[in-house]
This record gives sequence, structure tokens and C-alpha cells, in this order.
Amino acid sequence: MNEELFEVKGEFYKGERIYMVHHSAFYHLLRNNLNLMGDFIKRMTMVLELFYQAGIVHADLKPDNILIDFDE
Repeated sequence: MNEELFEVKGEFYKGERIYMVHHSAFYHLLRNNLNLMGDFIKRMTMVLELFYQAGIVHADLKPDNILIDFDE
């Protein structure tokens, strides 16, 4: 199952746009478990190093463009 770190929804309230951020279970696990966060950062670094060695550049690296397979 692909999980997002967060989902942002915007609504208008009294003429202004208000945003509500809903964080996923994976986000909360990362935030509260330093070992899991360290493992995630290590794996992401390894992937980026492989890209670099292969001469691949990702021009739009952001959370929305990272797919994560996560089971609780």
C-alpha cells in the first residue's frame, strides 16, 4: 500500500483559503521513532548515490514524488 506522508486540503472560510494538513501513520512513526527515521534517511541517501553514480539527475525531488511501500 502506498502511503503519503501528508495530505493537504484547502477550503475557503470567510473569503480566505484555509489549509488542513492530515499526517499519515507513516509520518507519525517517522517522527516518533528515530531508528526508523535514520533507516529511511540512510535508504534515501543510498538511492540518491546510485542515481549519482549512474549519471541520473532528478529535477523535481520532493515528498510528492517519493513512493513508499509501508505496512503497519
